Order: sequence, then structure tokens, then C-alpha cells
Amino acid sequence: MNILFASYWGEQAPCGVRVHYMALAEELRRQGHRVDIITPNSVRGLRRRVLGGLQRLVATVAGPEVARELWYFAMLWAAVPRAVAYDLVNANDVGSGAAVRLALQSRIPVVVTGHASEHPAEEIIRRNQLTGGPARFIRRWYAWLLPQTQYFIGVSDYLLNCFRPYLPDDCTTRRVYGGSPLPASASELPAEPLFAGRPVLLNVGFLDANKNQRYLIEVARELRHLRADFVVALVGKGPEEAALRQLIADYDLTDHVALLGYHPTVLPFLRQATVYVHTARLESLGLALVEAVLAGVPVLAPATGGMPEVLGATPEALFAPATEPAVLARHLHQLLADPASRALLHSRQYAHATACFTLPRMAAHTLGFYHEVLTSSAAPSHQAAPAPVLSSTHVASPLHEHSL
Repeated sequence: MNILFASYWGEQAPCGVRVHYMALAEELRRQGHRVDIITPNSVRGLRRRVLGGLQRLVATVAGPEVARELWYFAMLWAAVPRAVAYDLVNANDVGSGAAVRLALQSRIPVVVTGHASEHPAEEIIRRNQLTGGPARFIRRWYAWLLPQTQYFIGVSDYLLNCFRPYLPDDCTTRRVYGGSPLPASASELPAEPLFAGRPVLLNVGFLDANKNQRYLIEVARELRHLRADFVVALVGKGPEEAALRQLIADYDLTDHVALLGYHPTVLPFLRQATVYVHTARLESLGLALVEAVLAGVPVLAPATGGMPEVLGATPEALFAPATEPAVLARHLHQLLADPASRALLHSRQYAHATACFTLPRMAAHTLGFYHEVLTSSAAPSHQAAPAPVLSSTHVASPLHEHSL
């Protein structure tokens, strides 16, 4: 099969969307398919300079966020190879999907894989704290983009149920869980331990308000009252880095919290982690959780978005977003002191992850959907009975005081 992947996020972007489509492309190529990838980085030369100038012009009138959205769309439209005979396109956001459909004049099917943790317009508005005209434009823009979607893959039941009301009635939908290629080769391990044998509480992700690493620093502050031998390791970069660094200094936690920056390969850190602690306020799935479990690390995470689907075998590993830092710190203290409990927790998580979230499984189900799209001329179909959404932002925490 000859497939074109399209994404607003470039091949070096520090985000889960890039990890998803790059891993899927590699697996499909391994199976003998041709996969080309286009992103805004694919546009070079005069076209890039012209579109960059237009972006700056729009930014002076409508604001940088509006200009960025229109620039992404225009760059994807310009990047599409019109002369190549593709069988199918898989876009990794609704904007790039609509841009490719417009460029190819709907000559071939375009499958959109959704990754947003909520309505994409609302995610952009929240992330950039937009109000007024820019917020209204983004809502109207996505009210136009979403109905352009012909075929839609959600990476979790949570995401699929979030998107369904905004997709057209004739859109064919499927849930295909995101998957990870881990575990990888042990040759990627560093020669020396990073933290001299101290227990490591690891968190990997973009450093921003949604990923909520501030909360984990608050937990570290409480955990220090219970033990002194741990390290919280934060892998990633982002707009919150300076504020996190200041908070670490203000709490005198420089010996207990380490900002390790962005690393394209996280396996060396996962292999040295004792517990992986995710703190995001909302995730469509949480690929970092999958990677941690498959790499051999037990995981704790908030019971929001798609994360309960990843940790469905261990509801006791989920905590409500409103959980007090001291409560989670006590739970972590108990886990760090009990290797047998950590091993049991991980074994149950690992069995679930290997059954649902591996890269070969994701590739097989994605290819199955591709073939359905290419061979079916019948009316659009949907996943007949999607699993119930297992979480909301208001679920009760299983980390009750009496269990600690």
C-alpha cells in the first residue's frame, strides 16, 4: 500500500503525536508498505518564505495563535505531493486532514487520527488562554474543519466519544488504541546509574500547565517529610520550565527534583525508574504511561481522559485530580518501601498493556481500517458499541486515607 502521513507536528516535535505517527510509519514500512510523511517542515524555499510573510501579516491583525493555525493549514496544503499516486492518506489532526483533502480535491480517502484530549478548538483556546476575537475565530475554524472529516480513528474510547458529536453523520469511525514499540534493546541503557541507586519517580512530557508537573513538585515537597532517599526526574521541555525551576529552588528541593530536559529516547530513563508518576490534567490516552509499563515500570496516573483505559487492570493506580499532594506522597512512600507491591502492580499493568497497546497491534488494527475504507462502498459505519468512557475529571480517588 502507498500511504501518505500528514501532521501539523514535525518529525522532531517533542510530543506524543509525533511518537505515534513515526512509530506507526516505521512498522508499516517494515511490513512492506510505502509511507511518506509531510509536515510544515516539508515546505522549503520561496513557498516557505511567502507563507511565513503572510503568517506575520495575519498575526498583526488577528493575533499569533490565529496566524499559526492558518499557517499550519497552508503549509500542509502546499506540502502535498500532487503527482504521487497514493492509495490513502492518514492525517494526524483534523486540520492537516482537511488541508490534504483540499489539495487532492478529495480524489483519495483521507483518514484522520484524533489525538486531542478534548474538542481541538477548546484545547487550543485553553492552552493559549485565548479570549475575545481569537477564541471566536478558533471555534469557527474548527466548526468548519471537523465536518471535512471522512474517516476518523480515535486513539481511545474516551477520545472517540468526545469527537463523535462534532463529526459529520457520514463519517466512518473506529477506535484503535495507540501503541508503543517498547521494550527496545537493552543497548540503549546508559553505562552508569543516573542517581546513584536512589529510588526514581519519573515523569515524561511537555512542561506545560496541562501536564501539570507543578503538582509532582508539590508531592515531592510532602514526600521529603517521609523519606530523603528519592529523586523526582522530569524529562521534557516547555513553557513551564523556568517556573518549575524557580519552584524547586523556593522549596529547597534541588537534591530531590531534577529537570533533565528533552530526550528523543526515553528508554534509558524508564529503565532506571522505580515508579512512573503521570500528572496531566487531561490526556486522550497517555502514550507515556504505555511506554513506562512496557519498559518495566509501575505507573500511577490521574483518573481523567483516556488514562483509565491504559490502567484498567489496576484501578488502585488511579487518583483523582483533586488528590492532596500529601495523600499521594504517603501512597508513594508505601510503594517505595514495598518492592513486592510494586512488582504485583506492574505485572497486572503489563499484562493489560501487552494485550491492548503494542505497536504491532496498533498497526494491524490501523491497516484493517485502511482496507475497510478502500474496499467498502456501503454506508458509513461506526464502532457498534464503544466501551463506556471510564473516566471524567470528577471521578473519586481510590487513594483513600484508610488504605494508606
